[in-house]
Amino acid sequence: MTNSPMSDPRHDRPTPVSSNSDAPADVTPIQVMTGSKSAIFWAGVVFIAGVALFAVIQVDSWGERANRLPSRFSLDTSELTSVDAAQVAYKEIAAYPVEMETLRAVAAIPDGGFAVVGDVEIQRFDESGRKTQQITTDSPPTCIAFALDANLIYVGFAAAVHCYDAGGERRAVFNEGLNEDSMITSLAVFEDNVFVADAGQRAVLKFDSEGELLLKIDEEKKVEQGLRSFVVPSAHFDVLAADDGVLRVVNPGARSIEAFTLEGDALGAWGETSSAIEGFFGCCNPVALSMLPDGRFVTAEKGIPRVKIYDSNGTFESIVAPPAAFTNESTAKIEIRDSQRNGVLDVAVDRDGRILVLDPNRQTIRVFIENSHE
Repeated sequence: MTNSPMSDPRHDRPTPVSSNSDAPADVTPIQVMTGSKSAIFWAGVVFIAGVALFAVIQVDSWGERANRLPSRFSLDTSELTSVDAAQVAYKEIAAYPVEMETLRAVAAIPDGGFAVVGDVEIQRFDESGRKTQQITTDSPPTCIAFALDANLIYVGFAAAVHCYDAGGERRAVFNEGLNEDSMITSLAVFEDNVFVADAGQRAVLKFDSEGELLLKIDEEKKVEQGLRSFVVPSAHFDVLAADDGVLRVVNPGARSIEAFTLEGDALGAWGETSSAIEGFFGCCNPVALSMLPDGRFVTAEKGIPRVKIYDSNGTFESIVAPPAAFTNESTAKIEIRDSQRNGVLDVAVDRDGRILVLDPNRQTIRVFIENSHE
């Protein structure tokens, strides 16, 4: 048998090696604890392992049962979800069920009624909640908007906008300026222009009625004006083109609403980051924006689901639906894990000023009016 040059055949263990041939080799024998020292050492190891095992057992890593950790480790959201009842200025008057598994967006129809997109369908309803039309799509739609005369329906998909006529026939596809990174989340129509919020590109694109790309409000356009870019951590990026001819875009990561001319020039912004009812909370809110006939804004939030009213200057005014309005389906939980996430609200305002809240967890459109309304 040939011994390795790295081994000491006398003790059958490796000979210490040093990069410095002049340095003395470490030949200190291994110290083995015996007797009471050994007992104390192993008792310490067993104690530490026991403490670690106890801590692991106490932590409910799946969130499916209560744990027995001290209360200082718990997140008490009751203060965040409770509201002053005197601030709730609206009441729910109806809830219309929608026969879909997954509801994604609602839009008011200019001549009355509303439409919902979800699954691979577009469904239209009259003002009493009766379904009047159903259009099957090739892929899951994400958002919807109507031309002012309601004769054209614009539906957003991941990377394209399809234009349908009132009979449900597809007439055009808009995809200029959209790409594999696109994730269309919201549409708005003003006169002959269609505005498209693309969360993937963090940009708003403006098309004419024929699908020609006219403008892109993106990071480059905003930086030119000395503005910060759109911060879009998730696929919730809303745009609103109101009758006043001003384009509003939610900057969700900044918890603000930014106003632009229809040519993309900045006009101002409002909104504050806060867990208080006056502000927007979490990583990215509000998730939906609409406008009442008198110019006040309606917002919807996720995480702490709630619907609120702000005046035309962006000052908090009242609550439409507090978190408690959504608790039956556990929607008042703060999102922590993907498995616990709930469907996200959407809002629209119909021609009569009623607020339509898409509640995907109940698969309904819930209708709210002011308490003072007869």
